[in-house]
Amino acid sequence: MSSESEHPAATSEPPSSEPPAPPPLTAQQESVVRAFGEHELPDLLGLGSKEIDFLLKKIHVSEEEIAGFFLNGLSNGGTFFHFYAQAASQILNSGYPDEAKEYFERFINCVSDIGIHLQYLNCCLLAPSSTNESMLAAAQEFSRHFDRCPAAAPSNTADPDKKLKIGFLCSFFDSSIMRDGILPTIRGRNPDACEVYCYSDGPIPQDFADAPDYWRNVAGMDGSALFDLIRQDEIDILRDLDGPTAENRLNLFLMRPAPIALHGANFKATSALSCYDNVFANEYSIPPEEEAFYTEDIVRGNAFYGASVNGFIGSDRFPAITPPPVLETGYVTFGYFGGAHKLNVPILNLWGRIAREITDARFVLKAGAFAVPRIRAAVLDLAVDCGLDRDQVALLEPTNFAEYIEGYSQIDIVPDVQPHSGGANILEALWMGKPVISIYGDRWAGRSGADFLRLMGQEDLIAYSEDEYVDLVVDLAKNPQKIKDLTFSLRQKFAESPLTDIDAYNRDLESAYREIWRKWCEGQTRTV
Repeated sequence: MSSESEHPAATSEPPSSEPPAPPPLTAQQESVVRAFGEHELPDLLGLGSKEIDFLLKKIHVSEEEIAGFFLNGLSNGGTFFHFYAQAASQILNSGYPDEAKEYFERFINCVSDIGIHLQYLNCCLLAPSSTNESMLAAAQEFSRHFDRCPAAAPSNTADPDKKLKIGFLCSFFDSSIMRDGILPTIRGRNPDACEVYCYSDGPIPQDFADAPDYWRNVAGMDGSALFDLIRQDEIDILRDLDGPTAENRLNLFLMRPAPIALHGANFKATSALSCYDNVFANEYSIPPEEEAFYTEDIVRGNAFYGASVNGFIGSDRFPAITPPPVLETGYVTFGYFGGAHKLNVPILNLWGRIAREITDARFVLKAGAFAVPRIRAAVLDLAVDCGLDRDQVALLEPTNFAEYIEGYSQIDIVPDVQPHSGGANILEALWMGKPVISIYGDRWAGRSGADFLRLMGQEDLIAYSEDEYVDLVVDLAKNPQKIKDLTFSLRQKFAESPLTDIDAYNRDLESAYREIWRKWCEGQTRTV
């Protein structure tokens, strides 16, 4: 209780009927007001000097951009509160996921918007402050707002031994991980066990025209039409490769077009939604003691690490392995070629600790968001705040795949990120012979890199604490011969690992399909 409440000031004057005068604007607030021009400023929605200072100095947005965040929401039929959602996206890509999460929360506490609420759930996966408990609670809150009763139940024949119709819905079939992983796996399935339909919300890779039994180009198709198409195809199990990340297709899954739906490839957490029945995961990724944080039934399989990436073998998209650059330059170059949204203060602090031990090291970061000069400036400033020297860090703009993958020839070691580890970029780095040091994280999303290393027999590159992560990176950086040995051995270890064993992966997968289908036939699907 404040001192004013405990000891009210004595006065003989009656209370004034006039409302108290608002506090004077700070200089930063006044600059934003001027940027609004003739528009009325809605008291900055409670934004204080500290918050505006953060946006101006840390995120490198201008006064005009702050005003634009407010006005753009109005011009698109929204409210002034859309400021928070627009600002959150900029904050997230600048290396501040916890702060972005707070901005998303301010928005969703005032406005019901399924798309932005989904962005918030994805931000929770990236935020160091999140826990399994808090992510489950956030997903359950989302479910309370947006889950709904499905349309009429599908009329699929409940034959436990039938040839199953499996549907895959995805907007990025033409991406590297789909072309090198998912599609070759689909091509290698047992055709007597299942029939595969691919519903593509984006480009269809023509060199994989024979992978599924049927391609369906559904780009631009509304949810109702796609629902009817999936029902007509009588899909038994529908897999959402995008995960609950796109509003229009989540609405499709909420309608339950197939008897069983799964997610997990692109959203490694619980959805808490009644429309998703299962996720596939091995016990390393989701230990049994963490099953309580998932409303979906977790189907186990030794090979359930994400996908078989057999497509790497023999692909002309990957150049030959070259010697690590440290042998010529004399200094170690660390590289991270992943999303800027996965950077944050804790991981950059760890890189700062590494830089203090390896004082001549270089850090090369490449991300799509670095095409925006303001984001490059914000991330560089943050890296410096976390202990890296400005001239140690190179932030590279995105390139085509050939130039991207060739860029690994200039990298010696890849320090993986946390709390959401890399995925496709880590697989590509390992295939290019780059030693990856990865932390076994505190959540499913933070364990992909460690799982890949485990399956390759490289447990010595997995850290189970931040201190161990720093020690592993520093020790390897001080041993150029070990870097060289790993560089020229990792591709072969990868090729001989379970990561490329399509037959084993498909045996686990098809066994899981049959298990969950039989449960559906027996009327044993989960209830929420």
